[in-house]
Amino acid sequence: MAKRKTHEVAFKERRAIIENFFEILSGLKSKNEVTDFLVGLLTPSEVLMISRRIQIAQLLLENVNYEEICRRLRVGSQMVTKTDRWLHGGGDENFIWLQRCLKAKQSLKKSNRSGLDKYPQHRIWKELFS
Repeated sequence: MAKRKTHEVAFKERRAIIENFFEILSGLKSKNEVTDFLVGLLTPSEVLMISRRIQIAQLLLENVNYEEICRRLRVGSQMVTKTDRWLHGGGDENFIWLQRCLKAKQSLKKSNRSGLDKYPQHRIWKELFS
């Protein structure tokens, strides 16, 4: 698939494409379906990019400073700033949503090994969704 720059796609078309993607995601019925769908769809580097942003947001919620986040995760300060703006800039929805997900994740009991443990590139999905 040829890469297209976001500014080359009209706003309405971009919005329709993204809405379609999220409609499909929201229609999946279980974590396993979501995991299988995204593992098949995204490249390992795309998974890593998304996962890093979530990690940054988690550390920001724990009040870890920018320099420490950059050092721990080996990311640039611009990425930390961008994630912080996302986390706190769009009202409280993103902040509340992420906190709720983190609390739910902490309360879940660790499950037995799954099929995602078999391949190293799939373990990141297990960690992300468990």
